[in-house]
Amino acid sequence: MKIKSILFRIFLITTILSIAQHKVVLSQNTLPDTNLKVIVDRYGQLKAANFTAKISNDHELSEDTISDKSYYGSLTPPQRDIYGGLPGSKEQFQLSATGFFHIEKLTNGQPIMVDPTGNIYFSLGVNGVGYAGDTYTHVRGREKKYEWLPQYTNNINSSDYQFNTAFLDNSSDNFSFYVTNKIRKTKQPFNNVQFYNESVTRMKKWGFTSEGGFSVTPHTNLKDNIFPQVRFADLPEKDMIPHAALFDIFKPSVPVDIHAEFEKQGIGFRANDPLIIGYFFGNEFEYHRLKNIIPAKKASEVASKGALVNFLKSKYKNDIALFNKAWGTSYTRFDELYEAVLNVTSNEALLDMNSFTEIFLDKFYSVVSAEFRKFDNNHLLIGDRYFTAAMNDEDLRNIICKVAGKYLDVLSYNYYTYDVDLVRLESMNKISGKPIMITEFHYGEPTQGQTSAIQMVDNEQEKGYAYRNFVEKIAATGFIVGAHWFEYLDESVTGRWFQGYNGESFAVGLVNVADRPYKEFLNSIMKCNYSIYDLMLGSKQPYTYDFGSGRTGRDIKNTITIFKTNNPLVIDGTKDANLPQGEVIILNDKDRVTGIKQDNAYANISLAWDDNNLYLFAHVGDLSPLANGFKGEDIWNGDAVELFIGPYNVDQGGSIQPRDAQIVLGACPDSHPYYYWFNSAVEQPGINMVVKMDENHKGYSIEAAIPMDKLNITNISEDKQIRFDIGFDAGDERQRNSQYMWNGEETNSQSRSKWGMAKLGGTTIR
Repeated sequence: MKIKSILFRIFLITTILSIAQHKVVLSQNTLPDTNLKVIVDRYGQLKAANFTAKISNDHELSEDTISDKSYYGSLTPPQRDIYGGLPGSKEQFQLSATGFFHIEKLTNGQPIMVDPTGNIYFSLGVNGVGYAGDTYTHVRGREKKYEWLPQYTNNINSSDYQFNTAFLDNSSDNFSFYVTNKIRKTKQPFNNVQFYNESVTRMKKWGFTSEGGFSVTPHTNLKDNIFPQVRFADLPEKDMIPHAALFDIFKPSVPVDIHAEFEKQGIGFRANDPLIIGYFFGNEFEYHRLKNIIPAKKASEVASKGALVNFLKSKYKNDIALFNKAWGTSYTRFDELYEAVLNVTSNEALLDMNSFTEIFLDKFYSVVSAEFRKFDNNHLLIGDRYFTAAMNDEDLRNIICKVAGKYLDVLSYNYYTYDVDLVRLESMNKISGKPIMITEFHYGEPTQGQTSAIQMVDNEQEKGYAYRNFVEKIAATGFIVGAHWFEYLDESVTGRWFQGYNGESFAVGLVNVADRPYKEFLNSIMKCNYSIYDLMLGSKQPYTYDFGSGRTGRDIKNTITIFKTNNPLVIDGTKDANLPQGEVIILNDKDRVTGIKQDNAYANISLAWDDNNLYLFAHVGDLSPLANGFKGEDIWNGDAVELFIGPYNVDQGGSIQPRDAQIVLGACPDSHPYYYWFNSAVEQPGINMVVKMDENHKGYSIEAAIPMDKLNITNISEDKQIRFDIGFDAGDERQRNSQYMWNGEETNSQSRSKWGMAKLGGTTIR
């Protein structure tokens, strides 16, 4: 998952749950949090949030043990077999009992998963079962943010001693309010095995049939609590490409390294375990960045760069002149390319990289699958949990599915979206020839004060509707065999511990920090989960929910004329008197493509141009203006204006093209303006830009002059057309909470298909 950007997990860590392995990327923010205002109460809840389920004293936690017994005892899920499969379906559909989970086809050609007893099975899973790690938060250096914290102590007579297990790794740096509340609630030390078994019992009541990824299954006898699992066959960290979530598959030692790593993890020892559905071998690899990352590396450091140069040498028949013409370079021989930084700036170069991506992926999947099968021929190989950004690029998605289908049993996809794109999913199935498992999805909502998630809805009721819409639609496709919610527990309100002071803090759990279930949400979950096999077999129609115009498959075709100014504009944060009269782009809640509804959120945007610059003036209404503490690639994660320019092939949609530009202008509380050029820009051209707070502190203005040549807008003239979109982000002091777009969607940074159009007009007179 990820958040994004947030979501890459590439270093193994050991938590207090000593058997947990969770892949993460550590935060770059290691400075203490200077905002020392108390924001978290003694139960780990946001002090400013008021909601019905809020805990106010220890007695309420103790009383929950009684209400829990009544609530969970009242739930009556339908009959399932021992693994969660559909009883009697083996005989009804003449399926095979192999002793392991496997894929078969019904007589109508529909692929289905079959459990070890031979019954039809759908993996309704949850990530993070038995894992309390995301409830730990980094408290050192910002202790004053918390109304109360215990002391880690070795004194058995101390009143704080009972909370020692709420600290991570015997250190006072990282602390879990969830674990603390469980101790208060049960009057017992926190126990990993009890926590896992309790979680599984609850999940079965809610109609779930398996764990999801990043779960922690105790090494104990689980015969009394059978629950299917998905596991990771982790690849050797030393073979990752530096500073990228990509595996250097052409490194000569890779097959030996993978074999040794699988052997070390004991993959072969569990080859006969019927509880394991199958294995992942990665999470959210950055395939969408491959076309720019590998060309920029040195072959002496990254073997895949050498493989790329060898491919180019062969493709151009060792004719460097042909290569130079295609890539827009001026090398004298191919040997220079091995250590050179190559930039993908032409359509021909992009096509070459697409071809190499297919070669790269074929090598990757073939080697990993071959090494895995040396240890285990019984379990499904489920792949590497595709990253949303990579799969939003249609060309790349088709390449991935074409290759993966040759080696995998099931494709795994971390699919974060509002309404599901059934056309996309059907295409993935047809190209790969394999069924699909959705291995992460979620919706957050702000009722209990946490205002950010990968997909946000407005309240708990809508979250339930969103779950039903997602799972019921994909189950009814006939080729999707699982859906895994991310995740079991809410994350800490002050962020996950391994990301320092700026960690992901999503309220996306089935239960909250006080171990109280989201009952309204879970009512919708049970309506869906209890009927999953009726949906799979077509005897029940899926539920449909309309997310509204901004969040559901926008198909608008906005156009605008940007008029010319004869006088360069003064960039001072105030709307220039020489700004040509023309259409003002007005954005408000109808244009919200992701996130929660924000009071008084709007933008009025005016544009102009001359031979040197594209001018932009945006006034943004925002009740928490200039809330953006991010720089570089993370600048989108707060208040900002986003601009998308496609100067070539304006009639083509599809993937981002090499000369397209995405620029984010950050509304940062700093006298120095911050901005970032995306689309894997190899340089960061200067932008003359000023950000200015409104006097009433209810909004801000951004004014900017962006160089035309850096936008690749050449042969400038009146009536010139460009592919164009613009929007703004609204955040708080910690993250973006909503995004608004003029024409496009939240996928704008991976696909130009939904961008609008702009035409350069002549001079107007005010």
